Amino acid sequence: MGGPSDRIRALNVQIEAIAQEQQVTYVDLHPAFSDDTGNLREELTTDGLHLNRFGYEVWQFAMTN
Repeated sequence: MGGPSDRIRALNVQIEAIAQEQQVTYVDLHPAFSDDTGNLREELTTDGLHLNRFGYEVWQFAMTN
């Protein structure tokens, strides 16, 4: 069984498919938040799940570019 990052990637694939069906824009933010192993970058989180201030800044930057 895969870890949380595997589950997140699988859910993102499903969300992207739903977005295509509904003809809405899907923005894949996973690369902006992930380290080279696919896990949430430690400097972006307070507890391994929730974003810290820098994490939200990365999110804002990714959404505006």
